[in-house]
Amino acid sequence: MTIRLMIAALSMALAAATFAARETRAESPQALGLVATAEPAPTMQCQDGLCTAYISAFCLEEHHKSPRARAA
Repeated sequence: MTIRLMIAALSMALAAATFAARETRAESPQALGLVATAEPAPTMQCQDGLCTAYISAFCLEEHHKSPRARAA
């Protein structure tokens, strides 16, 4: 195998591995836009160290996959 062919093969393998790792990462942060409402924001509920509040939001980064339910 020539050096050029070996370098090209290694480059493609590295690019494929990087792309695959990026696609499986579920923790990547996403910029969200919050929807304004006329009513005050809901009260945050906390129980056993877990706090929740339901608000409407949309992703500002269309190229990101949607997060899993209850992942945040």
